[in-house]
This record gives sequence, C-alpha cells and structure tokens, in this order.
Amino acid sequence: MVLKYSHLVSCFLLLLLASCGSIDEEIIIDNAGGGSFVMKADIMESTVEMSFQMMKGFIDDENLNEDSLREALVDEMWESMPNDIDSTIDIMKGLPDSIKNNPEYLNILNRTEGFMKSNRKKREMEGGISHKFSNISDLNAFISFLDKQNDNPTTAKFMKVTKSKSAIITFAYDGKTFSRTSVPKEGGNSNENSESSKEIDTAVELMFKDAYYRIRITMPKTIASANGPGLIEVKGKQAFFEYSMSEYMNAKANTDFEITLK
Repeated sequence: MVLKYSHLVSCFLLLLLASCGSIDEEIIIDNAGGGSFVMKADIMESTVEMSFQMMKGFIDDENLNEDSLREALVDEMWESMPNDIDSTIDIMKGLPDSIKNNPEYLNILNRTEGFMKSNRKKREMEGGISHKFSNISDLNAFISFLDKQNDNPTTAKFMKVTKSKSAIITFAYDGKTFSRTSVPKEGGNSNENSESSKEIDTAVELMFKDAYYRIRITMPKTIASANGPGLIEVKGKQAFFEYSMSEYMNAKANTDFEITLK
C-alpha cells in the first residue's frame, strides 16, 4: 500500500505535531562507510497520550483513574483499525518546484521514503522516515536538507518552537571513529531570555515531559569505546544514547558523541 503525501518533512513533522511520545533515531554504518538513517515514532502511544491530555482537561474528577482511561483509549484506537498496516509514503508526489528543480534535493529524496506500520496482535504502530546514504557526506547532506525545511509553510508553526534554538548537526567517520557534533546556529539563541521564549520552553516541557529522544548506532565492527552525555550502553557493534525529549526540543540536551572501533 502506498500513501501519497505532498512533502516528506511535512508528513513526518505533522506526526510530531500529534506526538507526545518518544522518538527513535537509528543509524547503521556498513563496511564501505555508507548505510541507513531511520527516524520513527510510536504513533499509537503519541495519539493516545494526546487524546488523554485533551480529555483530562475536560474531566473534573479527583478520583480519575488515569491508567484505566489510557487503556480505554488504546482499546478504542485499535477497534477503529481492524487491519494491520504496512505502507510506504510516496514522497515524490506534489513536490514544490523549488525541490523539483533542484538536482541535489531530488537525489536525496530518491533515496528516502516514509513508512507506517502496525501490528494488531502486538499492538504496535509506528511511522517515520528512512534514508540510504553512500558515505558520511551523503548523511550530512540529508541532515542539512531536513534542517532547511524549517521554512516550509506546513510545518512553520511547529518549527517556531525549536527553530530559534536549532543547531547544525554534523557526522564524521574515518573508518575508525564515528562522531556527532552540534554547533548552535549564529544568532539562534538571541531571544533565549525573552518571555515568549520562556513560555515556549514551558509548553515543550509539559508536552514532552515523559518522552525521550533515543539514538541507536550500529557500526560495522565491534566498538572499543564510546562517550557522550547521553550514553546508556555499548553492546558489541552497537551504542545506545538517550535524552530527555523536552531538553532535546529546547536545545538543552548535549547530543554530541564519539565512538571508536576496535
């Protein structure tokens, strides 16, 4: 099944708009230095949490059983979706001329797809985007492309939450060491102490207070060492990092890391 969306980034960020849940980022590096990038979210968790928060605002009951309400919402969601979903998102349909006429962007999008999957038996439903890259320069070009979509009208309202605090993320790999570094954009925090900025920080903290941004890195060889503020575990060829989603959205999380192979 193929779903048609007018814009890759619009599609995924609209998912985030409805998301109060965690986000998972996965990067796999192969022996040739290429690999794949995946970013996904648990759609069911996000949708249920958003619905729960909305309903909670209309229920004046000190004895409200929040767990029971969440379970009832989950049951209702799955009742409305009787079949499993395994869909790809056709991101090439309805692209604006600014992208259609840009060979660099088209090259990136030809190796990128959106997806949505659900399993009723396991009660799992996720959606996101994946991208295949031939080298680290390709990966950095894709990350830069995503960043440039901040001005897309469809997602502009959402991006106002994070745009003023966004950073330039760069990956590097020399066959021995893989690293991620982030540098705040020039002037990106100029309004950091304004009242509006503080209000946005508070809103983001409430929206994502129980959520995490998780990164899983899979290398072509066994990892000798890994370091970074969010490091959780190193296991064989994989390293796992985790950050508070509210801190990540407010650019307060240090997501830099370095992984060295044996």
